[in-house]
Amino acid sequence: MPAAGGEAPEPVGDPTPPTSGPTYTSETLTVGALDPNASRADIEFHDVDHAGASYEGRVYLNNPDANESTGYDDPSYAGSFHIFGHGGCLGDPGHCEVTPRRKYDPRAAHQLTPANKLVIATEAIKRAIEECN
Repeated sequence: MPAAGGEAPEPVGDPTPPTSGPTYTSETLTVGALDPNASRADIEFHDVDHAGASYEGRVYLNNPDANESTGYDDPSYAGSFHIFGHGGCLGDPGHCEVTPRRKYDPRAAHQLTPANKLVIATEAIKRAIEECN
């Protein structure tokens, strides 16, 4: 439909989702005292936000310079987790505010309750232990 001046409106392109996000660097953890012969070693992430865009969280050990360009073949790569994001809140005011449930409340948690994720990183953690010793 032509605009008020008789001109066709400019086409609106598809939005471009972000391809990278903020980097998270944990506190330094000493792994030298861990069992180098453990059959399994996990890295746990608590309270992971999933209210925004979907993303893959890649985990690298002892590599503070790792970014979205650092590949899976990098020796510091430990694994990854995926978040299927909600793309933001489109509800009425207060709709997306997470209110904790009582301990024995049988209802499901709010959809935007922060998630917990686990990365099985046995081989990468064994390499980190070897580097410490």
